[in-house]
Amino acid sequence: MSQILRSIQKTSKGYIQGYNAQAVATEDQIIVACDLVNEANDFHQFQPMVEQAEQNLSEIDVSVKTVLADAGYCSDDNLEYLESKDIEGLVSTRKEREMRKAESTSGNTRRCSDRYKSMDRKLKKSAN
Repeated sequence: MSQILRSIQKTSKGYIQGYNAQAVATEDQIIVACDLVNEANDFHQFQPMVEQAEQNLSEIDVSVKTVLADAGYCSDDNLEYLESKDIEGLVSTRKEREMRKAESTSGNTRRCSDRYKSMDRKLKKSAN
């Protein structure tokens, strides 16, 4: 049996030794993939979790068509991955506090790649 080493995880009350749980759920809130990792950051978990969900769903002839994810999963690599898989992605490019700040100032994202800008436009359009 493999062992996952605990890592330092940041919480609202400081740091703890712990794990980072990952889950993929359908719109009906049925968990179709899950994992437990010792990396504090989520963005490295995006592709493995989508692949695990695709594998599990393929057993019942269902495919992943759309992925919703929070800003913790947003990276150029992950946005490019969705494009390459022809999966509709709605991935927040910023945390909520950054979005509020951007709305009250210039509205620019701190990450300026074309993929981030494209995702920002897509999210704003879908919100209207």
